[in-house]
Amino acid sequence: MPRLQPPPIKDLKQLPYSIQKWYEQLRNFVSSSAGTIPWVTVSKSGSNLTDLATRNHNDLQTISGGAAADYYHLKQTEHTSLVGLTSVTNSGSPFTLTSTSNGYYLCNATSGAITINLPAATNRKRFHFKKTDSSVNAVTINRAGSDTIEGAASYSLPAQYDSVTLYSDGSSIWYIEATT
Repeated sequence: MPRLQPPPIKDLKQLPYSIQKWYEQLRNFVSSSAGTIPWVTVSKSGSNLTDLATRNHNDLQTISGGAAADYYHLKQTEHTSLVGLTSVTNSGSPFTLTSTSNGYYLCNATSGAITINLPAATNRKRFHFKKTDSSVNAVTINRAGSDTIEGAASYSLPAQYDSVTLYSDGSSIWYIEATT
């Protein structure tokens, strides 16, 4: 069976995800053809992958994914929205997320219970919440308006290290993706 030689790096898994997926697509194409293509002969001109050798991820653009209109390249703001980390404590008022809020929330309820208000589910967001302290104070996540969190008005994290990942359907429901 024809096989594409690995790119000139030590560990493919250390490459950005977009390059790993591109290489996988290229490898599958070569496997379905009648010969082996040495890596050095693969033309990267016009492919937006001219930076592959230097692994400069910021220059990658519009790398197609598995389906039409799927792309693996993220802008800095999109990447930040996925990996942003915010610490939340009881500040005497609810912590309200907006349509521009993103990321992961570490909640320390040592000084009192924490209430977090979600934005409208129409915003197509994904949030992860984790209670980090061992106090008896709960972290309560409330819906916006008449939205639901899988049929409920709120979701509670009562114990240390309890966590929940929520994502919205773009309409009126927050779905629970994972809990611990």
